[in-house]
Amino acid sequence: MNIFARFHNLLILLVAVLIFYNVLLLIRGGRGKHEEPAEDDHYEQGIAYLMKGYDEEAKSQFERSVKVNPRDAEAHYQLGKIYRDKGQKKKAFKEFEQYLKFDGEKKWKEEVEEYLEG
Repeated sequence: MNIFARFHNLLILLVAVLIFYNVLLLIRGGRGKHEEPAEDDHYEQGIAYLMKGYDEEAKSQFERSVKVNPRDAEAHYQLGKIYRDKGQKKKAFKEFEQYLKFDGEKKWKEEVEEYLEG
């Protein structure tokens, strides 16, 4: 067998392996589908949605984040902002109070306290 025939056979084998691999991925649902973020990625996914202007999707991710980790101060803060912007004061107050309760860094403390007092 000459070198070109060997190369051709090797190329066919490589293509067959790649096709088989892609079929397995499709069967498992690993490609072409929106996968649910890992538990600790809900906050990051929420931020990504916020940056794109998808407030409802962001709210959903932040809600999941505080459901998984009720002490997630930053997710409570983001939820408070979303509720505040939608005019849902009771929900905003609740989330901002949770933020203050759990945030050790207090990076948005002044902004939140100003809103709660106003």
